[in-house]
Amino acid sequence: MSAVATTGIVGHSHKRTYQATAANQLRGLGLVQGANDYTLSIGAAANAVAIGIQEESTLNAGDPLSAVLWGEATGIAGAAVTAGQYVILNAAGQLVPSTAVGDNVVGKAISSAALAGDELIVFVSPFIR
Repeated sequence: MSAVATTGIVGHSHKRTYQATAANQLRGLGLVQGANDYTLSIGAAANAVAIGIQEESTLNAGDPLSAVLWGEATGIAGAAVTAGQYVILNAAGQLVPSTAVGDNVVGKAISSAALAGDELIVFVSPFIR
């Protein structure tokens, strides 16, 4: 019997191209709406309403960025996360476990992260818990 993959992105994700609001927006962080329809910023407030997760890092403000709006994406943890937990943004745009009804959920952790800064796989599907 062949092995089953337990890490990495599986399947297709719904993505859209936007412009980075700031310089040095990093891959795997949660994104919020920018000042207009075509820009996105890294979430800078805990429990911000997220649109998706940034797929690749950008260097300059105005650079094109790919945002995963629905489906699997690689995220950066801001605390320990267990597979199966819903995740929200912290004030640095990292993913942390949702703990309350009314949280602005970014998605559901598919893999676990032991420490802040670790990568994890998230199924992006924003909703209010």
